[in-house]
Amino acid sequence: LLRQDASALSDLEVRRRGNYPSVDCIVLKGRLCYLARLVNSSCKPLLALLSTRDGENLPRLPWSRQIRGDLEQAYNIAPAFRKMLPHPGDHAKVWMDFISNNPNDWCEVVRSVRFVESVHDRETVPVEGPSIAAAFACT
Repeated sequence: LLRQDASALSDLEVRRRGNYPSVDCIVLKGRLCYLARLVNSSCKPLLALLSTRDGENLPRLPWSRQIRGDLEQAYNIAPAFRKMLPHPGDHAKVWMDFISNNPNDWCEVVRSVRFVESVHDRETVPVEGPSIAAAFACT
C-alpha cells in the first residue's frame, strides 16, 4: 500500500480491517511447515546439525533460535497449540514427536496461526525521496 497523503490508511490499519496476515505471519508459518518437512524427512543429520550449539555453554545456532522463537510465538497466538502441547521452551522433544507422529494435525494447527501485526509496524525508517517501502536500513 503506497500512502499518498497523511490521511490514507496505514498498512496495519488495512490488514486489521481486512484481517489479512502480515508478512511476518506468512514467513513464520512457512518456517513451521519447513520444520515439519525436516522432522519427517530422512535427512536426520541435517536436523541434528541445525539443532547443535556453537560449543559448550554457548547459544544455539541461528536456525535453532529462530525456530524456537517461532514455536513460542505460535504457541502464544494459536489456542490450538496450547490445547495439545506444553510450552515449547522446555519440551522441544514433545513438539518434534508431535510433528513427526501427527503431520495432518500439525498442518491444521499451523494454518490456525494468524496475526496482522508486523515488526515493521513498530519500527519506522525515514525514507527520502518518493514514497517507497524501505526494505532495510543500516545504522
